[in-house]
Amino acid sequence: MSAFEVRTQALTHLHPAAEELTFHVQFANRGEYRLFMDFQVAGKPQRAAFTVFVT
Repeated sequence: MSAFEVRTQALTHLHPAAEELTFHVQFANRGEYRLFMDFQVAGKPQRAAFTVFVT
């Protein structure tokens, strides 16, 4: 998964913890982050987008 800080476009790259679809991250700054997760379903690439607000 990739996370972009909306204001600065800073990139944070995340990897899942173990075999589960769980991510642990501590963002350096408060603000709005846009996250993009790439994965496959039946061998076809998919992308999901999320927005989170760090306070």
